[in-house]
Amino acid sequence: MNKLQKQIAAMEKRQSELTAELLHTFIEHVEAGGRSAKYSRSATQEIKIYYRGVGLIDILPESLRKKPSHEVA
Repeated sequence: MNKLQKQIAAMEKRQSELTAELLHTFIEHVEAGGRSAKYSRSATQEIKIYYRGVGLIDILPESLRKKPSHEVA
């Protein structure tokens, strides 16, 4: 069990809802990349979440990071 998983397990025992305080406990900072298409509701955008004490966790497979082939209505 890594450091982040231990922190999450400890918080689950004490906290039953997601609050701003809980987010500040775990998240160091968030980076949002540029949108793939301006003014598009279905444009993709890369979001990176850096966790305290752990850093960036890149767990998504490459196939999920690519732009979907269909338009969202």
